[in-house]
Amino acid sequence: MRSSGGTSAVAVLKQEAVYLNARNWKPYYGLMGPRFRAQCKYSTFVARNESVRKLIKSASIKMISSRVSGSKAYLTYETIAPPVKTFVTRSDLFVKIAGRWYDELDAVTSC
Repeated sequence: MRSSGGTSAVAVLKQEAVYLNARNWKPYYGLMGPRFRAQCKYSTFVARNESVRKLIKSASIKMISSRVSGSKAYLTYETIAPPVKTFVTRSDLFVKIAGRWYDELDAVTSC
């Protein structure tokens, strides 16, 4: 099921992959929602995920579905990031705040 209302949330997700591939952590962190950033300082975000990010040569996203309900978007997608085994993330929560979409509940990024 695809929903055009989730297009901007999908764009944020795909931008995360671009920043990951470029090893550009500050703007990647900026795509995370305010609640996530309040619970996870930038330095912690970088340090806790450094080992996995060093393994990944290039990441890409294959969208499976998106569902939008008001200011929330739930994305289900496949992440291809060799040598890490391909995995599916279901119902990843993105929120729209003041007209911008953010990755609010990142199931993959730990903090």
